[in-house]
Amino acid sequence: MWVVEPVQRPKLHLLPPLKLYREDLEKVVDIFRKQCKSVLIDDEEYRYASVSEIKDKKGKLRVFHVSGMVPHGELWIKSGDDPSVQKSAIWVVETNDHGNLLFLTLKEFLLARRWNLKIQLVRMLFVVGVTVLLVGLLFKPWLTTHLPYGDFSYGLLGVCGVLLFIAAAYVDAKKLSFISLQSSSSKEPFFKRNMDNIVMLVVGTALGSLSTLLIEWVKFRFFK
Repeated sequence: MWVVEPVQRPKLHLLPPLKLYREDLEKVVDIFRKQCKSVLIDDEEYRYASVSEIKDKKGKLRVFHVSGMVPHGELWIKSGDDPSVQKSAIWVVETNDHGNLLFLTLKEFLLARRWNLKIQLVRMLFVVGVTVLLVGLLFKPWLTTHLPYGDFSYGLLGVCGVLLFIAAAYVDAKKLSFISLQSSSSKEPFFKRNMDNIVMLVVGTALGSLSTLLIEWVKFRFFK
């Protein structure tokens, strides 16, 4: 008798930009070794026995690649321009218990290490670019008559909006991650350790202030 079975397909998850240090890379390798019988580490150029060996031989990684067999799973993390790897991704072939656990464990661990500064800056570039273009379209008559040099300033505003949008799309398409072979616990200056939070605070405050001023200006000009 024919038995209806679910279709078994490999699992693939494209990763956002990540921020990883040496202990994070070691944790990834440890996840593979717990679930797979054979694990290989490489950077698309050389094969290594451990993350420590990479640190001894390389100053910077463009690609961090880990593969495991039984179950068969692979992880690519791209931190620089390298034609051999298009995007950072998790790929697991088997859909058995070990394969599913490998996929879900890697996904959960890596998504907790998103590079939030880069992700938020890309979103902000999109928002600012679109906002500039919409303001230009909606208030063209006022802008061309009240801005210095009228049409030229309006055209320059439109070009700035388009460039911001293109820059955001370009950075988002690359989705490059940050990989450090140093430990995150190594002593670094305060500003370097907290740079992401500081930049996000400054940018968020600036954009919030600009948004408030724009809203108040629109209210004053059109709803007084």
